[in-house]
Amino acid sequence: MSAVSGSYLMPTIACAQMVNTQLLELLTWACAADLTGTAPVL
Repeated sequence: MSAVSGSYLMPTIACAQMVNTQLLELLTWACAADLTGTAPVL
């Protein structure tokens, strides 16, 4: 049972980490745009 739940969890965790990274980059970009008054080109 634990092996089955583990195989389901691994891709989910990897996906969540990828989404978190993208959200963090977006947040950083928005913060920089707010501080400089312009949207920095990525």
